[in-house]
Amino acid sequence: QRDALESMHKAGHVTGVTSAYWELIDSMGDDAPSKDQISVWMRERPEVQKSRMAKRVEGKANSGGPIVPSSVVMSYIAADTLFIPAAFHTDKKVYKAAILYVCALTKYVFVLPCNLQNKDRPMSTTAQKGFEEFISRIRRAANDYDLHPLKIRTDNGSEFVGGACKAWLNSRRVDHPGFYEHTTTTGSRSAGNPFAERAIQSWRRMLYATYRAVERQWDEQAVPRRQRRFNWVPYCDIITQQYNERRHSTIRAKPADAVVGTDPTYVETR
Repeated sequence: QRDALESMHKAGHVTGVTSAYWELIDSMGDDAPSKDQISVWMRERPEVQKSRMAKRVEGKANSGGPIVPSSVVMSYIAADTLFIPAAFHTDKKVYKAAILYVCALTKYVFVLPCNLQNKDRPMSTTAQKGFEEFISRIRRAANDYDLHPLKIRTDNGSEFVGGACKAWLNSRRVDHPGFYEHTTTTGSRSAGNPFAERAIQSWRRMLYATYRAVERQWDEQAVPRRQRRFNWVPYCDIITQQYNERRHSTIRAKPADAVVGTDPTYVETR
């Protein structure tokens, strides 16, 4: 079994526990190692783990590796689309998704609900309006209307790489050379857009906490099940404001204060 695993590793076929397991099942039958045995074998070999790590791919469109934003507001902004749980859908299930925008340096976010039944397909105009509103909010908060994003990171969703949004990004690059550099993630890997993915996780938890609070009110008021409809859209801006006004553990300050440039004098660093 170990000889078979070593042979697979030398041939470059060990991409994961499950794929290795089924390949060995095909070649060895009942004599193939179990998934637990393959997992133990892989943990004993750092070179196997290293070969599975994300590697930098040359080129703007598929750049990978660690991302460290410059110490300038909007030096790096990320955007991604998130879908809302079915229990939250209202208005005949119109608003099923939202687009989140985040400044990688300050962690300041903006979330825009998406109406999936409008004529804007594939939501490229919605994505463009979201970028414009996000940039406008940061400019107002920082009191600097000459701010422009240096780099913009999204996935390959059609709302970002096609239609009105793509045309808008191209025109902004022409009008402001050196700014609005748009890169996309590699394939469908969420690790390629970590700032947006992490912000989405936190924002979703806050949305769920809001839903639970409303659900408790329903229970206290004995609202019939058929009448329980949670419209998340009116809470969107409220949750976003709460996110921006809460102390962020990474920057150890509130995102809203980080945009303004307030001196973060925290007790734990004194």
